[in-house]
Amino acid sequence: MKPLLSHDVTMFRGVTQMSGVPARIELHDDRFVLSVLDRTGQPSETVMDTPLSALQVGGSMALLTFKVGDLKRRVDFSFAARAAMVRPGGVLAVGPILKESGIYPWLAAFRARGVRVRYFSLGHIWLVSLGAVAIIVAVVAAIGVASVT
Repeated sequence: MKPLLSHDVTMFRGVTQMSGVPARIELHDDRFVLSVLDRTGQPSETVMDTPLSALQVGGSMALLTFKVGDLKRRVDFSFAARAAMVRPGGVLAVGPILKESGIYPWLAAFRARGVRVRYFSLGHIWLVSLGAVAIIVAVVAAIGVASVT
Protein backbone atom coordinates (compact mmCIF):
# COMPACT_ATOMS: atom_id res chain seq x y z
CA MET A 1 0.00 0.00 0.00
CA LYS A 2 1.36 3.40 -0.99
CA PRO A 3 1.70 5.87 1.93
CA LEU A 4 -0.17 9.18 1.98
CA LEU A 5 3.02 10.92 3.15
CA SER A 6 6.61 9.74 3.24
CA HIS A 7 9.66 11.67 4.40
CA ASP A 8 13.32 10.83 5.04
CA VAL A 9 14.49 12.09 8.42
CA THR A 10 17.23 11.53 10.99
CA MET A 11 16.10 9.34 13.89
CA PHE A 12 17.89 9.52 17.22
CA ARG A 13 18.40 6.20 19.01
CA GLY A 14 19.64 7.95 22.14
CA VAL A 15 19.79 11.42 23.63
CA THR A 16 22.89 12.70 21.85
CA GLN A 17 23.16 14.04 18.32
CA MET A 18 25.70 11.30 17.63
CA SER A 19 22.95 8.67 17.91
CA GLY A 20 21.28 9.85 14.69
CA VAL A 21 20.61 7.35 11.91
CA PRO A 22 18.88 7.78 8.54
CA ALA A 23 15.20 6.87 8.76
CA ARG A 24 11.90 7.18 6.92
CA ILE A 25 8.49 8.02 8.30
CA GLU A 26 5.33 7.00 6.46
CA LEU A 27 1.73 7.93 7.08
CA HIS A 28 -0.91 5.53 5.78
CA ASP A 29 -4.71 5.85 6.06
CA ASP A 30 -4.75 4.42 9.58
CA ARG A 31 -1.11 3.60 10.41
CA PHE A 32 2.22 5.28 11.11
CA VAL A 33 5.49 3.55 10.20
CA LEU A 34 9.03 4.56 11.24
CA SER A 35 11.86 2.60 9.62
CA VAL A 36 15.65 2.80 9.76
CA LEU A 37 17.29 3.03 6.34
CA ASP A 38 20.32 1.10 5.15
CA ARG A 39 23.18 2.58 3.12
CA THR A 40 21.19 2.25 -0.11
CA GLY A 41 18.23 4.19 1.30
CA GLN A 42 16.00 1.16 1.69
CA PRO A 43 14.19 0.30 4.96
CA SER A 44 16.23 -2.20 6.95
CA GLU A 45 14.46 -2.16 10.33
CA THR A 46 10.93 -1.23 11.34
CA VAL A 47 11.05 0.71 14.59
CA MET A 48 7.35 1.61 14.79
CA ASP A 49 4.33 0.32 12.94
CA THR A 50 1.28 1.44 14.85
CA PRO A 51 -2.33 2.45 14.41
CA LEU A 52 -2.77 6.23 14.48
CA SER A 53 -5.11 5.85 17.45
CA ALA A 54 -2.15 4.71 19.60
CA LEU A 55 0.29 7.38 18.39
CA GLN A 56 1.22 10.55 20.29
CA VAL A 57 3.27 13.29 18.63
CA GLY A 58 5.20 16.07 20.33
CA GLY A 59 8.04 18.39 19.51
CA SER A 60 9.21 21.82 18.50
CA MET A 61 11.13 23.45 15.68
CA ALA A 62 12.18 20.68 13.26
CA LEU A 63 12.09 17.88 15.84
CA LEU A 64 9.16 15.54 16.39
CA THR A 65 8.88 12.88 19.05
CA PHE A 66 6.70 9.85 18.35
CA LYS A 67 5.41 7.85 21.31
CA VAL A 68 3.53 4.57 21.40
CA GLY A 69 3.20 3.07 24.89
CA ASP A 70 6.70 3.05 26.38
CA LEU A 71 8.46 3.35 23.00
CA LYS A 72 9.58 6.87 22.16
CA ARG A 73 11.65 8.02 19.18
CA ARG A 74 12.73 11.51 18.15
CA VAL A 75 13.27 12.51 14.52
CA ASP A 76 14.81 15.59 12.94
CA PHE A 77 13.28 17.04 9.77
CA SER A 78 16.05 19.61 9.27
CA PHE A 79 19.46 19.85 10.90
CA ALA A 80 19.76 23.27 9.24
CA ALA A 81 16.96 24.68 11.42
CA ARG A 82 18.76 23.73 14.61
CA ALA A 83 22.12 24.88 13.25
CA ALA A 84 20.66 28.26 12.28
CA MET A 85 19.71 28.95 15.90
CA VAL A 86 23.34 29.12 17.01
CA ARG A 87 24.29 31.82 14.48
CA PRO A 88 23.77 35.50 15.16
CA GLY A 89 20.47 36.41 13.52
CA GLY A 90 19.81 32.76 12.83
CA VAL A 91 16.43 32.86 14.50
CA LEU A 92 15.24 35.01 11.59
CA ALA A 93 16.22 32.29 9.12
CA VAL A 94 14.52 29.46 10.98
CA GLY A 95 10.97 30.17 9.76
CA PRO A 96 11.72 29.65 6.05
CA ILE A 97 13.92 26.64 6.85
CA LEU A 98 11.08 25.03 8.81
CA LYS A 99 8.67 25.60 5.92
CA GLU A 100 11.10 23.88 3.56
CA SER A 101 11.72 21.01 5.99
CA GLY A 102 8.32 19.46 5.34
CA ILE A 103 7.27 19.29 9.00
CA TYR A 104 4.08 21.36 8.66
CA PRO A 105 2.22 19.01 6.28
CA TRP A 106 2.94 16.19 8.72
CA LEU A 107 1.52 18.10 11.66
CA ALA A 108 -1.59 18.98 9.66
CA ALA A 109 -2.05 15.37 8.53
CA PHE A 110 -1.69 14.03 12.08
CA ARG A 111 -4.20 16.54 13.44
CA ALA A 112 -6.65 15.83 10.61
CA ARG A 113 -6.58 12.13 11.55
CA GLY A 114 -7.17 12.74 15.25
CA VAL A 115 -3.62 12.09 16.46
CA ARG A 116 -2.78 13.85 19.71
CA VAL A 117 -0.19 16.49 18.75
CA ARG A 118 1.70 18.71 21.18
CA TYR A 119 3.94 20.89 19.04
CA PHE A 120 5.52 24.17 20.12
CA SER A 121 5.72 26.38 17.06
CA LEU A 122 8.29 29.09 16.55
CA GLY A 123 5.63 31.59 17.69
CA HIS A 124 5.11 29.68 20.94
CA ILE A 125 8.85 29.63 21.56
CA TRP A 126 9.12 33.39 20.93
CA LEU A 127 6.17 34.07 23.25
CA VAL A 128 7.63 32.00 26.09
CA SER A 129 11.07 33.57 25.60
CA LEU A 130 9.71 37.12 25.63
CA GLY A 131 7.60 36.31 28.70
CA ALA A 132 10.66 34.97 30.52
CA VAL A 133 12.69 38.08 29.64
CA ALA A 134 9.84 40.33 30.83
CA ILE A 135 9.70 38.50 34.17
CA ILE A 136 13.47 38.76 34.64
CA VAL A 137 13.41 42.49 33.84
CA ALA A 138 10.51 43.03 36.26
CA VAL A 139 12.29 41.14 39.05
CA VAL A 140 15.56 43.04 38.50
CA ALA A 141 13.68 46.36 38.44
CA ALA A 142 11.81 45.45 41.64
CA ILE A 143 15.06 44.51 43.38
CA GLY A 144 16.66 47.75 42.19
CA VAL A 145 13.73 49.85 43.48
CA ALA A 146 13.69 47.95 46.80
CA SER A 147 17.42 48.45 47.33
CA VAL A 148 17.18 52.22 46.68
CA THR A 149 14.40 52.76 49.21
